Amino acid sequence: MTIYSEVLRIALASGEAQGVREASVPMLVTRLLDERAHLAEDAALHKGAPGDSVERMALELAHDVALVRLCGALGIEEHLTDPASPLDERARLLRLVEGHEASAAPPRDAHEVGPPGGADMTTPMYSPG
Repeated sequence: MTIYSEVLRIALASGEAQGVREASVPMLVTRLLDERAHLAEDAALHKGAPGDSVERMALELAHDVALVRLCGALGIEEHLTDPASPLDERARLLRLVEGHEASAAPPRDAHEVGPPGGADMTTPMYSPG
């Protein structure tokens, strides 16, 4: 198990212990899109420079917690906390979520399907491996 996977498990358990539950899929989608936007802003701000790795890890953790919760609400099986390949799993989950959203709702003008600004959100600056 990677350190990142363990931290993600703890973050998910902590939220559940505190009673963190979003009432609807639209709220979870909004949260995930917000976290993706924060990641894109951070990437644009640092433009490939290392930046603050602790802050970056916190942003990625918030994104992945939102992703796991949305997957649970949509009934999508996730293995993001498994040590095998978290980056491949994140990419797979994002494709499934985006496919679900594209088929379940009309096109969004404020939040297009895909990462903000076309950034590749499956390859984070912080590598959980």
